[in-house]
Amino acid sequence: MSSYTNNFARRLEQLDRDAASKYDWEEKQAALLKELNRVDPEGVIRWFESRPLPQHSPAALAEYVKALVKVDRLGESALLKTLQRGACIIAFLFLHMCTCTLQLC
Repeated sequence: MSSYTNNFARRLEQLDRDAASKYDWEEKQAALLKELNRVDPEGVIRWFESRPLPQHSPAALAEYVKALVKVDRLGESALLKTLQRGACIIAFLFLHMCTCTLQLC
C-alpha cells in the first residue's frame, strides 16, 4: 500500500473517530472515499466492509458500488446477494398477495 493510500486510511480513521462530534462527517466521508476511489478502489471496499452499516452514508454506499464495479467484483459481492434476496422476498410477497386476492374472488 502506498503512502498516498495510507494517508487516506488515516484520514478516514480520524473521520470515524470524529463522527459523533461533527455535523458534516457524511460529506467529508464521501469526499475522502471519492478521492480514494480514484487511486485505490480496493481501499474503498476494505473500508466499507470493515464498518458497521449505520456508519455508511448514501454517498459512501455509492462509492462502494463504484469501487466494486471498477475492480469487477460487483457480481460476487455481499451487496448484490443481499439485493437479490430482497428481490426474491418482494416477488414472493407479491405472488402471495395475488394468490390471496384470487382466492377471495
